[in-house]
Amino acid sequence: MTRKRTPETALKRAATQLVRLHGGFHLPIPGGAYGVSGAPDRIVFYQGRAYAVEFKAPGRKLGPAQERIKAAIEAAGCPYLVVRSLEDLAAGLGIRLLTG
Repeated sequence: MTRKRTPETALKRAATQLVRLHGGFHLPIPGGAYGVSGAPDRIVFYQGRAYAVEFKAPGRKLGPAQERIKAAIEAAGCPYLVVRSLEDLAAGLGIRLLTG
């Protein structure tokens, strides 16, 4: 079985490294036929909080099912991050990236 290559693949790999480097943990959420339609790509555990994380290519928006899931997660008091860059993820988790 080959993995589907998406514009978000490299970002997901970099995100995994960033989270691990800063002592966090993540769980990928399976999609497709066995997943929940609209579920986020990952749940990230960092500094005592759980974050729902959806990776999107620049210019792409959440679909209707994703919007419903996002609203339910936020109503439960958990942050939902739409991540289009490593900087988005770092900002959402409160991680300061070194630049320059």
